[in-house]
Amino acid sequence: DFFTRVGKLTPSVKFNPTNANDALNKFRNGSINVLVATAAAEEGLDVPSANVVISYNHMKDTVELCQREGRARQIDRVFIVMEERRDRPVEKLRTVQKRQEEIIVGYDPSTIKDTEIDERGEQAHRDRHAKKILTSKANRTKNATAVLNEYCQKTRGKIKKSVDACPGVQQSFVARLTYETTIRSLNAEGYGTSKKAAQNAASSALLGMLRQAS
Repeated sequence: DFFTRVGKLTPSVKFNPTNANDALNKFRNGSINVLVATAAAEEGLDVPSANVVISYNHMKDTVELCQREGRARQIDRVFIVMEERRDRPVEKLRTVQKRQEEIIVGYDPSTIKDTEIDERGEQAHRDRHAKKILTSKANRTKNATAVLNEYCQKTRGKIKKSVDACPGVQQSFVARLTYETTIRSLNAEGYGTSKKAAQNAASSALLGMLRQAS
């Protein structure tokens, strides 16, 4: 008997759901011991007593291998392959299947930090949208500290700063800035005759580094 989900097996052989279910029930209760089926039998066909599967068409992936072979569930089951793809022989599919099973068994959700991955993606998105602040010609002539503050507002980057007097040099200061986000950390420093000038110099240096990084 035949089992299929389609209306026609061939132009001359027609099938309907009743025919298919009758054939499957006969196979299950032992009235017949051979069932010829299309690929429809691969998914969900459950006949616990079946112990032989003969595959006439090649299999393209491990899913088809698992589904076809899985139709025979007895310990003494036999799986016969009549045709296989040259680039995907059964032996190769079994190797891939084994590797997939190892990955599944070894999977540990606790090692995947989804929130961290999402945050890095969102940060990259913010950086792309803020890039025009770095590349704007008009901003090249503006106060560097103001431009840096505008950029940080767009990227939500954090700035740590310190301004100190240069030892042994009168009216000379050094400013150190650290820019941090989830995807980068940059350090810059600048010198000036006032704290404000030193910070502006450090901001200018940091903006140059951000332009190179973007």
